[in-house]
Amino acid sequence: MKKLEVEQEDILKLMRHIDFFNSFTEKELLLFVGQSEVEKFMPGEEIIREGDEGYSFYIILKGSVAISKKMHLSSYSKKINELSRGQCFGEMALVTGKSRSANVAAKEETFVIKLDPYLVNRETDDSGLLSVQLKIYKNLSRELAEKLGKHSEIITLLL
Repeated sequence: MKKLEVEQEDILKLMRHIDFFNSFTEKELLLFVGQSEVEKFMPGEEIIREGDEGYSFYIILKGSVAISKKMHLSSYSKKINELSRGQCFGEMALVTGKSRSANVAAKEETFVIKLDPYLVNRETDDSGLLSVQLKIYKNLSRELAEKLGKHSEIITLLL
């Protein structure tokens, strides 16, 4: 993993084309960027390890990742999903505070924006920050609901 010193305008250009940020104003995007980091991962590089503690949340700006889960009573991991530009991961740990529930590795050169939970969870009277927090949680709720729906379909097919 390599933390990147990327021009703010370059990050904003990428963010403007991602559905997660559609409802954000320019000021809110700037606040989000100011509280996050852009990281670059090479193919095969691990981003998240199942069982590790971690609270950051990631949105893929460019590239794709593979999600894998350790099989019960085995050291073998099975790929369970792939995510690409605009999709997010790490939201479960951000919301629940529990350890990571899966492995995530870059499939290709991948750029992510990493959000520290401090922005999302701190109490504030700043209306601009409150607006960003609300939009983050609203979008996280939508993402989690979509993932839950997909998992429900898979379970139904397996029954």
